[in-house]
Amino acid sequence: MKIKLLIVYVILFTVFKIDFAKSENRWTLTDTLRCWLYDSYTTDFFGDGLQDIQTVNKKDIIIQAIVYGSYPRLFISNDTGKTWNVRLEEEPIGKSATGGKQNNFISYPMAYPNEKLIILTGDSGYYWRSVDNGVTFKRMQIENKLVGAMYFWDEKKGIFVQQYNSRLDSNNIFTFDQIFQKTTDGGLTWNQFNGPNYIHKKVGTYFQTFENGILYSIEIGRYIYLDSTAGCVRGAVYPDSADWVYKSTDYGETWTSYKGINIVFEENLRYFFLTENIWFTYGGSYISTLPDTNSSI
Repeated sequence: MKIKLLIVYVILFTVFKIDFAKSENRWTLTDTLRCWLYDSYTTDFFGDGLQDIQTVNKKDIIIQAIVYGSYPRLFISNDTGKTWNVRLEEEPIGKSATGGKQNNFISYPMAYPNEKLIILTGDSGYYWRSVDNGVTFKRMQIENKLVGAMYFWDEKKGIFVQQYNSRLDSNNIFTFDQIFQKTTDGGLTWNQFNGPNYIHKKVGTYFQTFENGILYSIEIGRYIYLDSTAGCVRGAVYPDSADWVYKSTDYGETWTSYKGINIVFEENLRYFFLTENIWFTYGGSYISTLPDTNSSI
């Protein structure tokens, strides 16, 4: 039997004062979390890795892990990370004829808006909801489509962004469709709402919520297409060479668009939201294309 076992180390870093010259080691190994699954179909063990870590009060900490590339695990600490307990061990919902995995999304968006509500999402519209800070979970389902992003404004109001129908469009550009779902009761029920009218008729890549119903979506100005003549996949930018930013101040009911920064395809930029009005873009250029360029922020 081939063993594939991944051990995720949970490490706490405690800063007493910023004086690294006088301290050689301020990291402490607090626990070893095993993320593994025995698959009876293939008679093998499979491991994967840590995906996310969140806290709402600096005492209760949630670690989200993925097993076998798909099945979710949640580890929860209620003592600032000194000890850990497994609170969610979801097994396969179904198998393919070859024993493949059902929930095959590499990362599950997770929300932890207050000290009671936890929501973990997955493929096929499945999500797991806890209202007792992770003591128990209930598996639920909305539209049978992949959940690609999730954000909450508070313990009641939040959104899912689901994606589906990956395909080549009429111009041989790789694309997919999106559905926006909103909850006003902490994830018990969901209702579709209209997302932004994207300039390039693409989809949002980055999403971010802020207080008072503010929601941002960013449409990346690059795209990937199939060059049928050369028989390969290539990349390009749209004619305006820019990302586009969409802002809603009423929980996604209406949107305003803004032209973002100018880009070139070789730049692999990402976004970090510090506050509602202060953002960073960061990244660099492909070395094989522009060997003399540097990463930038």
